[in-house]
Order: sequence, then structure tokens, then C-alpha cells
Amino acid sequence: MKEVESRIEKWEHQRDISRKKASEHHTKNQKDHALTQLKRKAVYEHHLESAHATLLNLQQLCNAVESSQSNAELTNLLKESTLALQSSRLSGNISPEEIDTLALDLQEEYAHSSDINRRLQADSTFDEEELLDDLQKLKISCVNKSHDAEVIPPIYNAKRVSEAKSFPESTSTGIKDNTGHTNINEKTTAAIEEL
Repeated sequence: MKEVESRIEKWEHQRDISRKKASEHHTKNQKDHALTQLKRKAVYEHHLESAHATLLNLQQLCNAVESSQSNAELTNLLKESTLALQSSRLSGNISPEEIDTLALDLQEEYAHSSDINRRLQADSTFDEEELLDDLQKLKISCVNKSHDAEVIPPIYNAKRVSEAKSFPESTSTGIKDNTGHTNINEKTTAAIEEL
């Protein structure tokens, strides 16, 4: 195939040269030389057509050979697969009735397993009303604790830190700042300890 392709390149080159020469001779009013070059060009074009047809035939032949090889490989693979299936069926000695019995046993086990899962899920369900009552009690408890406790100012309050001239004085009822206000009382301390 490469040989045909190289010939095609050679003839295309020679055809192009003949066309140029014919054009040059025509511009010089050398009609005989121009006609000779045109005849050469026609011969090269004929060779090119023949070479292209040959190349096409070769490509089709290569495709047919590759297809035939693929078909042969596929046929061998099918034969081997058939033999493997036959040998596994014969060596297993399993009849169609036994397969039906196994399938029924499998379905029964699956149904039994599904029944157990359904019952386990039914036991683990929660009473939503009880959960809502518990949530309400928790909210009431939190509200009561927040009413009993005084508001605790933020520890890192920039204004308080800049106003403070000394460390706060500690008392038994709470902590007094330099203005004399008590920030934390005993109830607040008890509420914090409960949390």
C-alpha cells in the first residue's frame, strides 16, 4: 500500500509540473509545447485515477481481512463459552427442579428477614406526644432558671475594662466593681453551678 501511495505522490508532482509548463508555453505562444505538456498531464491524471482505485481496493481488502479475523476470534470465543457453560452444568449436576427449590427457599428467607426487620422497627418507634411533653417541660425549666438569675454582663466589655481603675473587690454576696455595683450575686452563682 505504501508503494502505491508513493507512486501517487510522484505522479501528482509530475502532473503539477506539466500543468505549469503548459501554462508557461501558452504564455510564450508555443502551442505545440503546451499541447505536449497537457497530454503528459492527462497521462499522469489517468495513472492517478488508476492508482486511487487500486489504493481503494487494497484498503477494502485490508478491512475485509481484519473483519474476517475478528469474526474468527468471536467464533472461537463463542465455542469456548459454550463448552465452559456445558461443563459447569454437567459437573454441577443441578437439575432445573433443584434450582426452582433453591429460588423458593431464598424467597422464604427474604420474607422472614423482612418480617423481622419490620417488627424491630416497630419496637423502636417513639411516642411523639411524650417527646413533645418532655420538650415543653424542658422549656419551662429553662425559663424558670433564667428568671431566677440576674443578667451577667459580658466579661470582656471594652467600656467596663477601660472604666475599671483597679481589680473588683470580692464580697460574700457577689463581686463589686469600682463604682460599687454588684455584678454577680449568690443566685446567679447557684444558677451557673446548676448548668
